[in-house]
Amino acid sequence: MKIAVGLSGGIDSTVTLLRLKEEGHHVTAVFLNMLPEGEYQEKTCCSVDSRLLAKRVASNLGVPFEVWDLTQTFQSNVINIFKAMIKKGLTPNPCVFCNRSVKIGAFVEIAMHQGFDAIATGHYARQKKGDLYKALDAWKDQSYMLALVQKQVLAKVLFPLGELTHEDVIDYAHSHGIEHVPRSSQDICFMPRGGMEQFIKQNLSQSARPGPLVFQGNIVGQHKGYPYYTVGQRRGLGVSHGEPLYVKEVDPTTNTIYVGTSAEIFSESMTVILMNQFYPLTDQAEIKIRYRSPSVPAYVKQINGPILHVRFSQPVRAITPGQIAVAYDGDKVLWAGIILNTQTSDNYNKKVGGTETHHVI
Repeated sequence: MKIAVGLSGGIDSTVTLLRLKEEGHHVTAVFLNMLPEGEYQEKTCCSVDSRLLAKRVASNLGVPFEVWDLTQTFQSNVINIFKAMIKKGLTPNPCVFCNRSVKIGAFVEIAMHQGFDAIATGHYARQKKGDLYKALDAWKDQSYMLALVQKQVLAKVLFPLGELTHEDVIDYAHSHGIEHVPRSSQDICFMPRGGMEQFIKQNLSQSARPGPLVFQGNIVGQHKGYPYYTVGQRRGLGVSHGEPLYVKEVDPTTNTIYVGTSAEIFSESMTVILMNQFYPLTDQAEIKIRYRSPSVPAYVKQINGPILHVRFSQPVRAITPGQIAVAYDGDKVLWAGIILNTQTSDNYNKKVGGTETHHVI
């Protein structure tokens, strides 16, 4: 097969490239350039250093190396969506949208146009005929992060690491003389120096106006602007109480932050807008509401077009509007969508804008 392999220079993508080459495939290493020049470029995944490292890895392995420019696609489908969702009082997961539209979506589209048979990445996941499954390594599994990628696109993607543990990957690298240099964790790749606070100042300053902090119907303080807050947040509230308080709801319409005790941020139900579907809906599933959270058994009911009502078998902490809900049946991904709220669909149009979400995402 003629395969375009996404190469960042890290151990996972390097082993992916090497395994496919040793299997006899015609491989081309591709570095995806997604961020504009400037301070963003110091970030690990898209930095100039990463590009040079990827080029060196490809050269050492005797593999052709190309840089594909996806900066405009990334701006439109990740950064702009992120800003729009924050403005609506949501807490988006930009990496999921990046996989959907850029790292997998646009990568596949360009590769097919250039005559490749498939692409490959170093993600830990498995796919069979476009259906998505968890990786063998439960801790490294990235099926949650890939769950918004459409089935017909996933069918063109190879995940050579899906059947391996991370220890297997390290051992394979060492056996081939490849040094494993662990990379440090990083925040969202397009955050400027100064992080989220600086990003809001640069992009959402008009929405970041002070407003009331409300606890059990009473104003107990003032927040600095709703874009700075997310459900479950404890730090930075600036209010004292007999027990810790957490953000319970962000209301951009009234510029109000509602806070509550730890017990008050648990919910038994939520509404979700269905964004991707691998199998027909069933009335029961195991659902994850964030990457590192365990899945929880739940009952699912379709209530209005793509709007689903999900009732968990037990209360779940800090269900966060804007995050991704992914439904599983064992290792199999059933569907994925965006969490709207933790009660009913009444706030659907107010928070997400009806079908506008599909245009934005």
